[in-house]
Amino acid sequence: MNLRWSEPWDIQCNFDQTWPNNGRPGCYAIFDRDLKLLYIGKTINFGKRLGEHFKVDPTDPTRKRGLPKTTEAWSPKAHYVLTVALDHAYEAPSLEEYLIEKLQPCGNRMGIRT
Repeated sequence: MNLRWSEPWDIQCNFDQTWPNNGRPGCYAIFDRDLKLLYIGKTINFGKRLGEHFKVDPTDPTRKRGLPKTTEAWSPKAHYVLTVALDHAYEAPSLEEYLIEKLQPCGNRMGIRT
């Protein structure tokens, strides 16, 4: 399988634009400002899932710039997202598990051996 990751997408600057690979299934990686990998996830629709993480809410002053919905989301703060689109949604769980095991992001616990 030849994976093509999107360009780094700046959550702080691009919060009002369409997510990379919007509407497609695949996996995504979330990084902090220093490009430390924070989290790897899977989705059947990038726009919907990433919107759940970083949705802008004009009525909430803390959510006007693409900030995470939850205060406990990531520390340090998420800054960049990369996506890799897949042809079929059923491929995403196995790719997610593989990436978590190989890259061991600090925000994922599945796949990390102690």
